[in-house]
Amino acid sequence: MAYLDLDPVIVAIRERPAEFEMIRGNLCHLPSSHGFEFAKDGKVRVVADCDCASLSTRSDEAAEFKAAYDAWHANYWQAIEINREFAGHFRRHKGWRQACARILTYLLEHLQPTTAGARHSSACSAEVGCCRRLSNPRTSTADKAEEYSLVRG
Repeated sequence: MAYLDLDPVIVAIRERPAEFEMIRGNLCHLPSSHGFEFAKDGKVRVVADCDCASLSTRSDEAAEFKAAYDAWHANYWQAIEINREFAGHFRRHKGWRQACARILTYLLEHLQPTTAGARHSSACSAEVGCCRRLSNPRTSTADKAEEYSLVRG
C-alpha cells in the first residue's frame, strides 16, 4: 500500500513554524492550504483539494508528526494565542460596545458612592469601579480583563 510521506511537513513545522496556524481546531499550512486532523487513535488525516488527501499516513510518521505538532503548539502557537488575546484587551471597541463602555464609565464616575477610607484622587475617580472589580477574588483573570476593557473603553 502507498503512504503519504510526512517528512516534508515535519521539517516545515520544525523549521518554519510561522507557516502554520490553527483554524477551527485543525492545524493548517498556510502556503499550501493543507489541513491536518489528529485522531485520538494516533492517525493523521490530511485535508486538501489535491490528491495528497487520498493517501493514508504511516503510524510511525504520524506519531513523529504529532510530536512535532505538540512541540509547535507548546513553544510557538500558545504564545501567539496569548498575545492575541492580550492585545484584544487593549483595542478600542467600536459601535455598541464602546457606547456601553462609555455609559458604564459615566455611571461608575457619577453614581457610585465613594468610601471614606478610599485614597483615590479626583484624577483616579474614573478607575474606582474597575479597581474594585480587579481586586475581587471571585472573578477569573479573563473576567477581570474583560471588565477592565469595558470600563476603560
